[in-house]
Amino acid sequence: MTRALLLRNWATWLFFFGAAIAALVSAYYIPGIMRTFGPAYPNSVISDLPAFTAAFLSVKNLIAPAMYLIVACGIVGAVLTLAFASSRESQMHSLSLVTLLMYHLVVMAWVAFVLAYLWLPRIKAGI
Repeated sequence: MTRALLLRNWATWLFFFGAAIAALVSAYYIPGIMRTFGPAYPNSVISDLPAFTAAFLSVKNLIAPAMYLIVACGIVGAVLTLAFASSRESQMHSLSLVTLLMYHLVVMAWVAFVLAYLWLPRIKAGI
């Protein structure tokens, strides 16, 4: 293997484990931030919550299990990729796709949290 291929393989695995760690950290910090604001936070800013905020609050206890599910599915995807890929090249390409999907889901969880929990109630209240 050339140095470029070794570097790409190493970087792909580094990004994969980085995505898993990002999901686990998010599983800890998103509920932690919600606990910091207190149980009455969105209702203390405005009583008539936006629909997206109300929907987010109805599933807020599922954030941590969803992050754990992302990590578990990523690990299963990596194992299946390593087991059934036809070549080393296809293994790395498939692992890259699994990694990108994991990062995308974690980023979308943070975007939904920031929009639904932090910004929309304040925007609707005029703060």
